[in-house]
Amino acid sequence: MSVYRLNSRLREPRGLTFIILLLFLLPVLLGFMYVSLEHTRIVYGSDVDLQQAVEDAVRAAAMSVDAVSQAHAVYLIDPDKAHEMLRYTLAYNLGLDPTTLTPQQNTGLVESPSYVLLIYNGNNEYGVSACRKYTSTNPYGTDLVCDEVAFPKEVAIGSDITFGSGELSTVLESPSCVALVEAKMTDIITGENAVVSRWATGRIVSRK
Repeated sequence: MSVYRLNSRLREPRGLTFIILLLFLLPVLLGFMYVSLEHTRIVYGSDVDLQQAVEDAVRAAAMSVDAVSQAHAVYLIDPDKAHEMLRYTLAYNLGLDPTTLTPQQNTGLVESPSYVLLIYNGNNEYGVSACRKYTSTNPYGTDLVCDEVAFPKEVAIGSDITFGSGELSTVLESPSCVALVEAKMTDIITGENAVVSRWATGRIVSRK
């Protein structure tokens, strides 16, 4: 089709109608693409980035082996070191201040994430805490009473981490760390905050 014939058709009523319709739909189509991309960022960003950060954090925490028990070839988790490693790894992976966990620039988080960290070793003879729970509001931790039989131990994950079964639970077969992290993100289109929770378990596997 020649340029002349194309110009002639655009001058016709049908051509003008098509142009007006295209100009009307273009912002809508672009807006749809933008919303779709933002939805993808929110969904996959929260599912992948936060989940990966929590998994890395509990993995680092579980590697914080107590030196006294290790000297006896028994691998237990040092609770305070594990808690320190969890905070450090979360801060590094999510772009947070390493001391306060407040978001730095371009993190996607609205405020400091909240967390619960359960360190479970079971009763032992090495003076290591059998079970200690840390939270973002209780960074010093609280020792919990454990059963005489250490493993297996089932814990439930909800708004907290507790002993027992639940809609979402996991069974600990060896000294382990269980972390639950909740983060608030802002949708850049609606301006609304979306709260995302992710959890993970890290455990010591000893091959003798």
